[in-house]
Amino acid sequence: MEKPKRQSNLELLRIISMLLIILHHFYVHGNIIFESSTITIKELIIQWLSMGGKIGVNLFVITTGYFMINSNFKIKKLLKIIGEVFFYSIGMFLICEFVLKMDLRLKDSLMSLFPIIYNNYGFMTSYVLVYIFSNYINKFVKSMNQKENSILLVLLIIIFSILPSMIFAKFQYSYFGWLIIMYLIGAYFRLYIGKIKSLSNKTRVVFIIVLLLLSLISIYVLDKLYIVLKIDPLYYALPFHQIIPLSISILTFRLFCDLKIKNSQFINKIASCTLGIYLIHDNRFFRSTMWTKFVKTSTIAKYPLALLWEIVSVITIFMIGCIIDLIRQYTFEKGYMKLIDKIEGKLKNMKENRRNKNYEI
Repeated sequence: MEKPKRQSNLELLRIISMLLIILHHFYVHGNIIFESSTITIKELIIQWLSMGGKIGVNLFVITTGYFMINSNFKIKKLLKIIGEVFFYSIGMFLICEFVLKMDLRLKDSLMSLFPIIYNNYGFMTSYVLVYIFSNYINKFVKSMNQKENSILLVLLIIIFSILPSMIFAKFQYSYFGWLIIMYLIGAYFRLYIGKIKSLSNKTRVVFIIVLLLLSLISIYVLDKLYIVLKIDPLYYALPFHQIIPLSISILTFRLFCDLKIKNSQFINKIASCTLGIYLIHDNRFFRSTMWTKFVKTSTIAKYPLALLWEIVSVITIFMIGCIIDLIRQYTFEKGYMKLIDKIEGKLKNMKENRRNKNYEI
């Protein structure tokens, strides 16, 4: 199997994806209160920017599928991911309990000790499951030709994106299932990128701008309906699977695939911190306190420079999370992976010794 190589154009996309996810969490976890019954441009843009999180998650998993389709499942890689999740789950729990003096329960302790099993991070539980099944997904994809893979993706997108977007059809839907569809899209591009009739980058940019404007109009219309019918614009208009966020995600990914930039160790290293940044800022016990007490999001809507504060806050959270994760990589992860290597070496030696004994007999 081809070993996935770092491509700085797609690593840059990972960074942008995480910034978009933080923008989304600014709104959905920040308890932002719009006091007026009218819709201001500032409020509309804050809601619109939060759509980026849906696009960011799609892009993150499409990129994973793009790299993983030509890779094998490795238990060492799985343990590395689980170790990172466990580190932040326990670490943030201890900070919340003993530094921030939160009144956490036994159930919260169990969720922190077993974050994957108890879905402490919704995204991570599904992401780890996708990785565990990646070998089987890859074999399934490669057992079909391009035409069959194309038909499969078209059917999945029609059933789980286009129909729910156009006629509000409701099919059985799960986070895990949607991540698999995103993985399949990334895998498809990796396998057939040279055989797909492609738009020019200028055309892609035009389509992305048009779709972004459509999303802005959608939010405005649903904001109007919210005043009368109490319909949440982000819940109804812009979830992961809606056709506008999905189309923007696919077009953006293809745009970055064709982006020609030199391999950058700096970009690659920052991109390696993105998962850690997510695990820090979206910890279920910490996030509400972070947004409402530290970032002061609950009162942000009434300030004239709310949009500037939002952008500064998102970049600051990203930078602080990046520094913390770099420290983790060079301390905890370094020691943890050495231990994994040591155990792996001993198991290999035991297996080799057993084989030699059987040979002698």
